[in-house]
Amino acid sequence: MASCTMEAGAEGPPNVEDVAELRVTIYKLTIRVRRFVAKLDDGSKRPFENQDLEFQINIRRFSVENLIELLWSKIVWGGRQEVQIFCLDKHFGTLERLNTYWKMLTAIHDRWQEKKYLF
Repeated sequence: MASCTMEAGAEGPPNVEDVAELRVTIYKLTIRVRRFVAKLDDGSKRPFENQDLEFQINIRRFSVENLIELLWSKIVWGGRQEVQIFCLDKHFGTLERLNTYWKMLTAIHDRWQEKKYLF
């Protein structure tokens, strides 16, 4: 289980290499990973304690797959374990699976300071 907070960053100038991009929107993404057990491919289990992970993301070049890759770069889990990311809207008390770019984008832009991601 992980929770996530996001803070809007500075709007940067256009990237010289990518003239078509008008604006860079950077978010600080903090994910709180709850205690869990990784079921590794060799059949062993490895417990992990709570940890906070921080990432800087450019929302214009970000996807659900990128989020999973970021998590995988910091967290170990087995090849047979599937990561599922959910958005908990604390305002409405609803939970939605983030499995498309548009759902993730909506979660980040709409009330981004109130979001939690769980997996």
